[in-house]
Amino acid sequence: MDQHSRHLGSRHQTRHEPHSHACIGQGCPLLFPGSGYRFLPILPAHAEAVEDLPLHHQDPFDRILIAQAIVEPMRLLTHDRMMARYTSLAVEV
Repeated sequence: MDQHSRHLGSRHQTRHEPHSHACIGQGCPLLFPGSGYRFLPILPAHAEAVEDLPLHHQDPFDRILIAQAIVEPMRLLTHDRMMARYTSLAVEV
């Protein structure tokens, strides 16, 4: 899997996943590079791309993630059907 197919940023956790493998604490960022993830800052091009998105929904955090996926380009895996409507780069899982 190449770097454009990876995306860090799952904020989805359900009551059915009480023992999530979520990383908590200040040491977490040290684990990401060794796992093949990279940090993706919000760049001016990402903010500009938000303006061109249709209004499928209003969540600004989700909209910036979609804009990043389009600008970079990279795949965004999501459980949110509305996010998957923005682009074929957003894949509903």
